[in-house]
Amino acid sequence: MFHVVEVDTVAKFGIVEADTQEEATSMDARKAVLAKAAERMPKPGISGNYYVYPVNAAGECSDALLSGKEPTAKFRVRYPLDSAL
Repeated sequence: MFHVVEVDTVAKFGIVEADTQEEATSMDARKAVLAKAAERMPKPGISGNYYVYPVNAAGECSDALLSGKEPTAKFRVRYPLDSAL
């Protein structure tokens, strides 16, 4: 299961966290980010490429995690947002 961690309509990004990369990049996860963004920006859309990164149990990404020295707890995806005029 995924959940929306953060949506920043000023910096224009949304972050989803899930147990797997597939859940975090699913169409349902994208729709959830857009629904949350729609609360504060007109006609939001995902623009450009998103990126996936692992996080530990505290929700942080570290060098130890990226090098495989720390276990991955979940995956996050940062979606770039834009708004239609």
